[in-house]
Amino acid sequence: MSDIHKIADGFTDISSPGERFRDQWLDDLLRSQWPPYIDDTAYLVMQGIAIGETDLSTADFGSEVGRYYRRGLANSSDISLEKTSLPIGSMDSRDVGKIAWTLKRLQTDIRTSNSANYRSTSRALEAIVNKTMLEAAAAQDVSIQDFETVRLPDQASISDLMSELLCRPRSTVFVRTLNELADTSMSSGKSLLELLEEPRMVTSLWEHQRDAFSDWLDAGCRGFVDMATATGKTFLGLSAIAHHFGRLHPEDQDLTDELIIPPSGNPTVVIVAHRSIILDQWKREFDRHLNIPEDASAQEGAHTARYSWGTVHFWTPTRLLENDMPNADLVVLDEAHHYLGSSGFGSILDDIDNHVLALSGSIDERNAKSLERRGIPKVFEFTLEDGKEVGIIPQCTWNVELVPYEGQERLKEVTQRCQEGFEQYQDGSAAADVSSVSEEDVSFETLREARSVVHTSAARSVMEQNEAFRSFSSGIKSRSLTKSNISPALSRIASLTLEHIEDNKCVVLLESGDEIETVKEYLRQKLDEEMFEELVEIVATGDDDPLEAAERFDEEYDSGALIGTGTTLGEGVDIKTADVGINRASGQVNRSLVQRIGRILRNPDGEKKATFYHVMGVPTSDEAMFAREDGMDLLETASQFLVWGESFSARPWFNAEKNAVTDALLALEREGVRGIRELAPEHYEWPDDSEVKAQLRSLCDQFDRDGSSLLLSLEGDAFDEQDDFESKTERDQIVAGGLDHPIRISEDALSLLEACSGESNQGRVDTAVRRALSEIEHIEVANSEQRSSTTPVDLNPVLEGVVRTMAKDQDVESGRIVEWAIEKTHDQKTA
Repeated sequence: MSDIHKIADGFTDISSPGERFRDQWLDDLLRSQWPPYIDDTAYLVMQGIAIGETDLSTADFGSEVGRYYRRGLANSSDISLEKTSLPIGSMDSRDVGKIAWTLKRLQTDIRTSNSANYRSTSRALEAIVNKTMLEAAAAQDVSIQDFETVRLPDQASISDLMSELLCRPRSTVFVRTLNELADTSMSSGKSLLELLEEPRMVTSLWEHQRDAFSDWLDAGCRGFVDMATATGKTFLGLSAIAHHFGRLHPEDQDLTDELIIPPSGNPTVVIVAHRSIILDQWKREFDRHLNIPEDASAQEGAHTARYSWGTVHFWTPTRLLENDMPNADLVVLDEAHHYLGSSGFGSILDDIDNHVLALSGSIDERNAKSLERRGIPKVFEFTLEDGKEVGIIPQCTWNVELVPYEGQERLKEVTQRCQEGFEQYQDGSAAADVSSVSEEDVSFETLREARSVVHTSAARSVMEQNEAFRSFSSGIKSRSLTKSNISPALSRIASLTLEHIEDNKCVVLLESGDEIETVKEYLRQKLDEEMFEELVEIVATGDDDPLEAAERFDEEYDSGALIGTGTTLGEGVDIKTADVGINRASGQVNRSLVQRIGRILRNPDGEKKATFYHVMGVPTSDEAMFAREDGMDLLETASQFLVWGESFSARPWFNAEKNAVTDALLALEREGVRGIRELAPEHYEWPDDSEVKAQLRSLCDQFDRDGSSLLLSLEGDAFDEQDDFESKTERDQIVAGGLDHPIRISEDALSLLEACSGESNQGRVDTAVRRALSEIEHIEVANSEQRSSTTPVDLNPVLEGVVRTMAKDQDVESGRIVEWAIEKTHDQKTA
């Protein structure tokens, strides 16, 4: 191909800067490497560094290299530009280049800003893109149905973001707005950073949340809501902040009360929760639903964040008492029942003259009167029964289907390039020719560390002088991009659909119109034409109205399959009657999967039993694997799934086809466990979420290298016709974390209890725990390396909740907290 280009250039005796760039720099690279390579080169151009004899400049770089960026992006995603219906197929190459240039400029601005301090520039990038699209939707330039929250993994490259924007089903107005964003940025020179910290809801409210929020506004923005766990109380607090100091989601802007005038100057918000871990969750919710990256919420010891629009204090009741209530414009009291009766705190409520929203799922009569006496009345109530009625807490069996990737040749190629560069540069030798960079600056132990290293200023300095290292950098980013775009085997999705289509109502969620066509043709071949027309409803990515299709499927079908993309059916569209969901996994793992389960598998009558299949690809070819890294990714993903499943009583089963996947799966598990054990703690960071971390530790402990697959041996949750779901759920509200397994303590601890109390009656355990917790202000407990045989103990449910909460905070087994309490009691008795 490059020879043809050169012959054509010879005929005309003219070559453009972009063509010279292709001839000199791109022709020797895999086409899938072009986008990340162009991104790295764009940074050099922005720094005023000449790129060979190409004459590329900041004025024309994007438009000149756009055609090559477009071709490379399509290649990395296995997209035919001539046949695809995705935006990348119809877009002008110059527009592709301008958008990529604009995002790279934004990334550079973030890195060099004196005010922004974000560890993840990719998160900041996606926040600005999301808010820009929302702004267009609010201005009615884009239909809200065309808006989708863009989510990217940490340290994503610009090519990752470009793939998310242009290699997914998008409307023409979405793409048009993106083009206008690039044009405006390039013509005005105005930084897009101004949008970054503005509180805008990127998630719409559920109907009951709209009712609650409206009632709070009608009450003069002073009141409390009594809403059951998992029904969305936090959303109300975020909506109050967005309403006062930013914007609600476009679907909810009809709730905006124009008479509530935001305070001028620097307004103050105080968010109060009884535990620091809950405040950390609030900071994550700022990230997830207000699109304010979490890094921006972690200033001044993580207790206070100062934004361009105002100040937010994340305080526990103790910290609030220490600092006194500031003249806050808005106070949000989360899980208020935990501290309303605390000594000294009630009087602070008397000082709140402005707006206050109290949130709780367990407000008793005494607490309610305490709030009402201070002019904070109940404005809304939503019980567990209400939540079950609208299907917020789904009841389903969840299966994770592990299948081979759909064609692994592209992954093999880029993996080989990564491995070669990894071995060459792991020791930091790339720094040899750069005096300002040390080997330590650019050395790494894992592919994860390498992905971080190539984003550093030191690595960028090396790239300016070392072409081979720049190629390695683009190879790493290219592998991440390829893995995030490669599809799991669609044949498994099609066969699952065929298995259920005659007896169930299935919702099948895919990524693109091309995938819809593939599954549709499979079904057409297996079903006769009449049955196909009778059972299959397709929601195309063009002009079809997904709401109408969902309504038609609910009302007119007794069985069959509703097939569409996750962006059209998985977000914002509720299907009330489906009892089987089949979801094609994408490259990113985020909690929207749980919401997708809930939205598809509604449970309005409280009786439906449903099944959800999450079809997920894994590399099965040795040449396509980076075994240790892919294995750690797999185990982390599985741990996240298990924790999510436990949160709504649907612990997943892991399934795989024999031979095709099981051998590869065992290899990935073995190398993943080995990598975690050998690399921790210096070169492996455990997941931030304590529950996911505990689950991952458990998986590593359970792994038997000489046995069968660990994941395939795990038991998930199945429906028990005799199970009383309501009573189980109510208990889960009392016992922190909703864990069903009993607390177990060692026989040695029971012997100590008998020695100091004269009996081993387990009822004495309550007394020992209660006394120890009341007398010791701060405890530190470690897991025992060796424990004797254990026995289960029963605690008062409230006390059990306290123990489990403390155990979770300290990342120890609950039984160790009980054993510690018994040891303290024994020491005091024998002193």
